[in-house]
Amino acid sequence: MAFSFSELDTLATLVVQKFEEHSFEFYSAEEVAEKLHIKVAEVNRKFSSGELVGKKKGKHWFISKKKLFESLFGLEKKCDSKSTAGPL
Repeated sequence: MAFSFSELDTLATLVVQKFEEHSFEFYSAEEVAEKLHIKVAEVNRKFSSGELVGKKKGKHWFISKKKLFESLFGLEKKCDSKSTAGPL
């Protein structure tokens, strides 16, 4: 099956739109604390213990929206704090 240039262009546009819809969103420890209504220190402890799986950049923790959801709803095994949430 061959596609015309117009059909390929439309397909490429749809692929880019879907990718943008599902691109990585990251939250800082402060944003997680705000969303969960807990203190930032508690969020940092959860990162350090592996209860939340994130990535540390300098002194700051980050977690992807997907990993936060998985961690909160028990969809992921407990990991050590060196695990990553994906590229930053």
